[in-house]
Amino acid sequence: MLTRPAPRTIRVKPWMITVLLACVLLGGPAIVVATQLVPDLIGKDRPGQRIEPYVGTWLVHGSSLEIRADLTGETVWNAGPCRTGDPSSPMCTGRDRLRFEVTSTHAIGTVVSVAYTDERGAPVPEFDAGPDGPKPGNRFRLTVVAPDVLEQVWDPAPAYPGNPYRCGPNASPEWRVRCNA
Repeated sequence: MLTRPAPRTIRVKPWMITVLLACVLLGGPAIVVATQLVPDLIGKDRPGQRIEPYVGTWLVHGSSLEIRADLTGETVWNAGPCRTGDPSSPMCTGRDRLRFEVTSTHAIGTVVSVAYTDERGAPVPEFDAGPDGPKPGNRFRLTVVAPDVLEQVWDPAPAYPGNPYRCGPNASPEWRVRCNA
């Protein structure tokens, strides 16, 4: 008696249908394009590309970064005096909204919006963050460099990058000193 192999379930994604149709309709050239595109597209679902290692609150002196499981986040930092050049001015807090992508080696954060508030929480729309202040569209890369420690590298790099390390609550005492958290 012949036995049939058990059927396999394949999850079909919209891009797979597009690639298949391109191969059928265009013949040979589409296969070349498909072999170049498919590894990048498949990479988005590879195991090991998980947000979990990055989820949580990460501290560095004067700043906290919160990353959520839904691939969003927020950075809150001491932005300095609300009026540039006036040390008696109330202090401002910067807050940016973030979205994340995850690769097999790091997370990529993109600034979605930036806002500044004074000590009472009132908006300060005229705040001047200078040329190195975050702007919507700015991106950074996060890499796990030690247990509960991330390294943050901005692209493009600011003139005064500051401390690149952010510590989670379980970072070693040596790393907490390096994070100055």
